[in-house]
Amino acid sequence: MRKVYLNILELKEGASLEEIKKAYRKKAFEYHPDRNDSSFAQKEFLQVNNAYNFLILNNEPPITEHQNENITKKKYNQNYNQQELDDLLEKARINKIKKENRERDILNISYKELQNTKFLKFSNMIASFSILMAFIMLVDFYVVAPNSSVYIAKQFEREPIGQKILLESATQNKNIIVTTDIRDPNFAVIRQNYIVEVFESKILKQPYALRIFSHRKVNTMVNYASFYSLFNFIFFLFLFPITSYIFRGPNLFYLIFIHLNIGFPIIGSTIILSFIL
Repeated sequence: MRKVYLNILELKEGASLEEIKKAYRKKAFEYHPDRNDSSFAQKEFLQVNNAYNFLILNNEPPITEHQNENITKKKYNQNYNQQELDDLLEKARINKIKKENRERDILNISYKELQNTKFLKFSNMIASFSILMAFIMLVDFYVVAPNSSVYIAKQFEREPIGQKILLESATQNKNIIVTTDIRDPNFAVIRQNYIVEVFESKILKQPYALRIFSHRKVNTMVNYASFYSLFNFIFFLFLFPITSYIFRGPNLFYLIFIHLNIGFPIIGSTIILSFIL
């Protein structure tokens, strides 16, 4: 990192404090936004300032062999006096500040560079679509009353996840396939030519539940052939990109979430397509 900042100010290793200040004044004068209106001047000016702050904080003379020997002895002998302890604590505090400044500089540079990329625009576009999809699913499943249609049970077929049933519409020329859990006590009373009521969501047209009219105890069963059977999981995948708006800024969470924004909605869309196709 030090070598990178030295290159920015066009300095060599071992540059003195005065040389660092002189190089900084020259570069800052060259790229200051008030004097330079080119498209890259602002970015260069930011890098020059970051380089200067880093080099000033880290411009310490190298430890000699004799000093290093004394430090090693003190470290293992633990013969510090109060002044030396205070100096060590102060040095630790300064090192902590340096580390925090370096991390902040890296995050600031990464954030600034990300703002001008096509990747960010694409990620934000996917995030907007994903959050909209989560909102539509929520309204479709919990808010809007479903459509109700009457079907007749025609064919049965055993599947690993339950029982697949072919339903034939009693009012129009239309067939649908639903899947119920064979362990559901309601399924035990389904017979061929029994009347079944199917509930279909109004917006996404998903037949997510059904119940039997031919039995005195009319209870609703989940249709496992609908992606709404995994509503909570898919809803989370589509809603996750909202984190990039919550943590927006030069921080580690934002830089991570902005990349996950693309993956989570793709997984959710793939699950939905696997049910539809």
